[in-house]
Parts: sequence; structure tokens; C-alpha cells
Amino acid sequence: MKNARHVLRLAAILVVGVTSFIVVRRLLVPATFGEIGHYRAAAIEQIKSKPVRHAGADACVDCHSDVSDLKSTSKHAGIHCESCHGPGAAHAEDPDSADARPTRHLAQPRRLFCGACHSESISRPPFMRQVHLEIHYPKQPCTDCHQSHHPEVEK
Repeated sequence: MKNARHVLRLAAILVVGVTSFIVVRRLLVPATFGEIGHYRAAAIEQIKSKPVRHAGADACVDCHSDVSDLKSTSKHAGIHCESCHGPGAAHAEDPDSADARPTRHLAQPRRLFCGACHSESISRPPFMRQVHLEIHYPKQPCTDCHQSHHPEVEK
């Protein structure tokens, strides 16, 4: 047992390490974490207190059924309106207000609008059409040739 001191030192270091971990974890993990799942329960109230910015596709279809019908037969059928147009709750509340129009796409250059999904990238799935934006008509907006809600049909 002449090496027992080494084993005792190792055991003491292990106990101090585990105890330190438990104490630090108690200090860093929020009190409501894990109450109703693997997240902070208090976050629900914080999220609820934020204003609603998105209206959802149903709000768009109420007034824009023609666009919805066109888009439903397109490869863009599964893409929600607010993915491209931006949050639309204010527009759904007051459609005539120019400040409330979800026109994010009008202010964006094509590399940030259509290119956000369609610029050439090896990481994109093969079914998604990719375009080399610097070569494919670089000076023109995509909508000069393609209908945004049904891009397979050229104008």
C-alpha cells in the first residue's frame, strides 16, 4: 500500500471536480429549466410578451386568392408567403397602410431575395434549382423573366 497516497489524491481530485461541476451547473442553469421539457419554462412568458409580427398564410389567402391559386401549382407551393415578403401581421390588420405592406423583397437585391435560396451552392439539395447569379443575366431582376409565384413559367 505504499502507492495508496496517489490513489487517494486521484480520488480527492475526482470528488472536487464532480462537486465543482454540480455547484457550477446549479449556478448556471436557470431555475425553470426542465420543468416542462428540455428548455426554460420562463421563456414561454417572455415569448408571449413579444408583439405578433407574422400573420400566417391564411391571412394572405383571404385577399390574395389569385396569387395563392397560381402558387399552389408551382414549385413554390410549399413556401410560406412571409418567407419572401416578410412579416405580414401589420398588413393583415390594415391593408391600406403603406407602412404595413410586407415588401421586403422590393428593397433587396436579387442575391438576397431569389438568391437566398437559388444561388449556386454545393450545400443545397439537388432538387432545388440553382443559378450562378454573376453569369445568369447579372444586370436584370429575376422577375423580368420569371413569375415569382410560379417561376417555372417565363414571362
